[in-house]
Amino acid sequence: MGEQRGIRNTVYNGIVAKPLTKENCDYWFECVRKYLIGKDVWEVVDGTFAKPPENGEKKEIVRWRIKNGIALHAILISCGIQAFSHIRRVSEAKDAWNILTHTYNYNPQTKPEPQEPPDIEPSPLDQSNASPVDPSSSNPSTMRGEEAANYDVSAVYKAIRGNNWNAAKALLEEHPTAITAKLTILGQTPLHVAASLGHVSMVEELVALSTTTPQLLETVDVHGNTPLATAALYGAHPRIAECMVNKNNNLVAITNREGTLPVTIAVLNGHKRMARCLYSLTPLEVFKRDNGGIQAIKLLRRCFNIGELGIALDLLLKCQELILAKDDIKQIPILKIAAMPSAFSKGRDLVFWKRWIYNCHSLLSRLISKTYNMLGMKEIYEMKLVHAQAAQILSLLCEKVNFLGSNMREERNEVIIGLIRAAEEGNVEFLVKVLKEDPQLALLVTSKIFNIFFVAVKYRQAEVFNLIHGLTSKDVIASRIDKNGNTMLHMVADPAPPFKLNRISGPAFQMQYELQWFKEVESVIPQGYRAYENQGGMQPKDVFKMSHKGLREEGEKWMKETANSCSVVGALVVTIMFAAAFTVPGGNNQDYGYPIFLKEKLFMLFAVSDVLSLFSSTTSVLIFLGILTSRYAEEDFLKSLPTKLIIGLSTLFLSIATMIIAFSATILLMMQHRSHSWVYLPIIMLASVPITLFVLLQFPLLVRMISSTYGPGIFKRNVQPWL
Repeated sequence: MGEQRGIRNTVYNGIVAKPLTKENCDYWFECVRKYLIGKDVWEVVDGTFAKPPENGEKKEIVRWRIKNGIALHAILISCGIQAFSHIRRVSEAKDAWNILTHTYNYNPQTKPEPQEPPDIEPSPLDQSNASPVDPSSSNPSTMRGEEAANYDVSAVYKAIRGNNWNAAKALLEEHPTAITAKLTILGQTPLHVAASLGHVSMVEELVALSTTTPQLLETVDVHGNTPLATAALYGAHPRIAECMVNKNNNLVAITNREGTLPVTIAVLNGHKRMARCLYSLTPLEVFKRDNGGIQAIKLLRRCFNIGELGIALDLLLKCQELILAKDDIKQIPILKIAAMPSAFSKGRDLVFWKRWIYNCHSLLSRLISKTYNMLGMKEIYEMKLVHAQAAQILSLLCEKVNFLGSNMREERNEVIIGLIRAAEEGNVEFLVKVLKEDPQLALLVTSKIFNIFFVAVKYRQAEVFNLIHGLTSKDVIASRIDKNGNTMLHMVADPAPPFKLNRISGPAFQMQYELQWFKEVESVIPQGYRAYENQGGMQPKDVFKMSHKGLREEGEKWMKETANSCSVVGALVVTIMFAAAFTVPGGNNQDYGYPIFLKEKLFMLFAVSDVLSLFSSTTSVLIFLGILTSRYAEEDFLKSLPTKLIIGLSTLFLSIATMIIAFSATILLMMQHRSHSWVYLPIIMLASVPITLFVLLQFPLLVRMISSTYGPGIFKRNVQPWL
């Protein structure tokens, strides 16, 4: 009574009094069901009004979407936070309802039915048209007849899930119609379940039984997936697909509710091995049968999305009309390769020994086949295969680009967008090959950016920008001005994208990186355009100073904090080594004032190390003081400040290393006349610990500073003419 009174006095959202829990699931599902019936949208939940196909009547599609939206919204706002986590990514009300009934084990009690004559009593196992039920919620007591006492659908499900063929076979022989029964909430038959779990032998046995039930292989679940599509969805073993297709070769052509073929389902879910198997089993006519080969285009798009270039290349070679074909979102799938620079890297991103294996792979694979996987040669082989496939696909595209006429304006614009995308991602090979086929594309205007070099500057793609040095029309491109009056120098004056700057440690070196880009672009721009004012009346230098003000301040703060910390360490070393010079180990001779160990070699090591440590630490302190008193103008971050920091850190490292050497020499000097030679090695090892720590923590920063300031850099001007 207390609980009922609470329900009456509590209003959750106008549909139910409380969110869904396992304790109140009967109440919740009944309330929501009646609400949906009252809103005339229950038909989309129980499947009476199924989702129309994408190419169906527009009026029906709109009607279904409205009903589905109302029903899904009602379920989402009523279920509560905990239940919402199970269905937050679901887009259909029917799926949301089924997931919740399965999760909360909801089993609606069947209402009493009128008595039927015994001679026409239906079989309790005929569930091919029944609503999907979860085997765990099956209720044998609701079945009529002799089988009700001996048969439970969940027993078949458990036998198949446990890969127990003997138990499953016994149940199927006793109840033959169970082979087409719906075992799960998704309406899956025994074959669906076995395929989803990857039980190869179980699937082979069930397929063998399909001789007596031909419809078994083509039975679909609530999503319209056949057992073959289910195997593709879950990435089962290819033997399962081969077994089913050998029995019924029509399966590869049956689409699900979304109009997707099994091979496309496998590709969509990233199951490449299954996808390759299904592609080899699917006749080419299946891809061409719809309007303009829509299935082929859909498969092609999915292949490029996951980087499955093998299937894409084979399909393009067999159907070359697909090279510039558009998909349902008006894009050309093959141009997605423009955003895949890794497919053209040719081993440049590998470490040196893997790069050597990449270049000598065909020879090494024969010599050391036993260590093939251990050396990572299989991975390198697959990488090399992808690069070869990408090169072939690009060649096919270039052949078509060469014949783009004035009557193919849309295709030409798509290719331009592909070039822009390649410039954003730094895909040099794509740009070079396509532009060689049609050099005018380098100058064509898009809606936002004038040419690929503007894009390269904006996204800081140095390898793409370096190509400008190989152009005969270099000055023409470098002097272009966009609709806002901005030159390429104005473009580089804006900050780099965060994903580029975040790769550089420290705001000071980020500022240096930006200045290097500005100076490089400035060297390419004709002299008359370097002080050119845009429509806002700002020169490139003004734009740079304004847009990098925050970064400059952060760089100044970082430099000062680093200099402060290092100068404290340097001052401590100066103090210690200055004192050590007047308190030499062993003391001085009282008659002459000379050190007692003056003639010892270890004493000379101590003296030299002490002097080096004192002078280098003093130098580092003075350098860091110079950093603290710098003016911190933008130009200072290019050479002046990094050079000071390099010298300061180098001398500080030298002072710490020589200080440790001086200390070790002192200890060894005092113990050399005693029989404690065993302590020499521990002393040396312990002395190397601080040096090692400093090297590990600070030396990489020092190397990066030297490389970025005085190294070869990312820009190359000796590019061979290519266009």
